[in-house]
Amino acid sequence: MAGPSPRYVTMSRKEFLTSLNLLGGLPYPIDKLPSTIFLLVYIGLLVATIYRLTRRQSPASIHVRVLLAIVCRAVALGCRIAIAGGHRGADVWSAQEMMWIWSPLLLFSALASLTERAFRPYRSVSPFLFKHFATVIHLLVAAIGVWSVLGVTSLRKAINGNISSYDRLLTMKKIGAWTLFGAVCLNGVVILTAFVCFQRRKYNLSVVKSRKTERCKMAGVACITVLLFIKFMFKGVRRSGVQVSRAGFYAGWLLPDIIAVATFALLPWHRLLAEPTYEEQQANGAPIDPQCPPCLRLVV
Repeated sequence: MAGPSPRYVTMSRKEFLTSLNLLGGLPYPIDKLPSTIFLLVYIGLLVATIYRLTRRQSPASIHVRVLLAIVCRAVALGCRIAIAGGHRGADVWSAQEMMWIWSPLLLFSALASLTERAFRPYRSVSPFLFKHFATVIHLLVAAIGVWSVLGVTSLRKAINGNISSYDRLLTMKKIGAWTLFGAVCLNGVVILTAFVCFQRRKYNLSVVKSRKTERCKMAGVACITVLLFIKFMFKGVRRSGVQVSRAGFYAGWLLPDIIAVATFALLPWHRLLAEPTYEEQQANGAPIDPQCPPCLRLVV
């Protein structure tokens, strides 16, 4: 079995940890201020998400995952602040790395569910693309999540200086990053297909509130998808060994994530995803069962 690469042999522990982090380098005291600012923003989004959930102004199954993603990101930033303050314990470092991994997984799972619900009117065109696609994404996210949990041992060994564990961990991160990037691209294909169907009026009129609502849903889902596209592309490039400055870390990694979370938390999804009323179905020209009274009419 080949020995470790010569480039690792003369590494100091500080250089090793800097290389291990792969997220803007080893946090220094200068990172306390921006990390604290981003942490406060996430706390504000956490409050907004909890408010919408308690007032039932959001799809609970989707926003619970967004809520967990925000918590993971807040914990990761808290660990980053602690590391910048001088803590170099393996537990703090492991917690930061795992939270960095789980947060985007939860956020992307929420996006897949949102896409599936938002584009329900187009299922008749392609049932797999607009219904079972979300299930495939959930299975993929679960697989990456389990894989990351199994990698905790490698992570702790790498932090303690095990070179082979470091190489294995780096490979796992690289595969996971580019897999999520490819999944986001597929989500973009779903959005483009729905847009083409919308333009050609190939959709189920009975589950559409109005064309304006459909445009708003598409814009919201597309916005989140583009932001996660930028985030995962940045993540994949960074995992491939490209050096990124601290400004690049905050602008390319955290800023798109915050805007995506804000789009989840602040848009009135409960209105955009609501079932159309009988009057809206009539306005759309949807077929109505004439045998039922208006208050109980079902779409044929």
